[in-house]
Amino acid sequence: FFRLSLSVDMAVGLLGLPQLVLRARGWFFSAVTSRVYPLFFGRSFTALVQDHLKELHGVVLEVGAGDGRWFLETYGPSSSSGSTGCSRITKWIGVEPEPGLHRRLVERTRAVASTTEVSCLCQGAESLPEVPTGSVDFVVSVHVMCTIPEAVRAAVLEEAHRVLRPGGKLLLFDHTAAGSGPGLKLAVLRTLQVLLEPIWSACCGGCRFLPLWETYDGLRDLGFDVTYRRFLAPGKFWLFTGLARPHILGTAVKRGAAPSP
Repeated sequence: FFRLSLSVDMAVGLLGLPQLVLRARGWFFSAVTSRVYPLFFGRSFTALVQDHLKELHGVVLEVGAGDGRWFLETYGPSSSSGSTGCSRITKWIGVEPEPGLHRRLVERTRAVASTTEVSCLCQGAESLPEVPTGSVDFVVSVHVMCTIPEAVRAAVLEEAHRVLRPGGKLLLFDHTAAGSGPGLKLAVLRTLQVLLEPIWSACCGGCRFLPLWETYDGLRDLGFDVTYRRFLAPGKFWLFTGLARPHILGTAVKRGAAPSP
């Protein structure tokens, strides 16, 4: 059995199947983010993200950058907003731990490397020794915190605080658990989230329906001044997107005097 397993592993390695699998996974998740998001959430949802990220400038670090969708299509120099304030991004650091997505990220961001300094890191964001302390103006996280285990999430947020300069901002955008409140619709939504979360998580890279407002509140203890709002995001197909319609977006400003421009 050992010899057979070894032979199979050797054959897979010789055939280059691991690389093919990684490439296929990258293309799959890239297709999901580029096609499913617009199909089910529509332009109005993308506009919400774009509006939340409109002040980006200087050095920007994106946690869970995926295939670069948000940077390339929503707020970066080549996006529809690139001719305005977001063209002031001088350096962009994309952190993506999934190898297949990281490969796609590198491929897709080559086009803007001539106008913006781009660095793509294939690793988790809980430890970023490559990024100096206090060197980043903005840290961006869109639909990422829901996929990170609680212990790792705390480390990611602590690292975001470290790399941000005083006065730098952590911009967060997530879907959440439905939360408490009156009304039959909300009660049904909470029940569906609980019942369908295992299936949802398996299909969406470990994504869960979490009370992330508690995480946002906890940022104050890390040295941030925090504001956020909870809302129901727009969606085209309630049956699919209804589970993920409860959203939260927040801005966390690192305490301390901002340096003079």
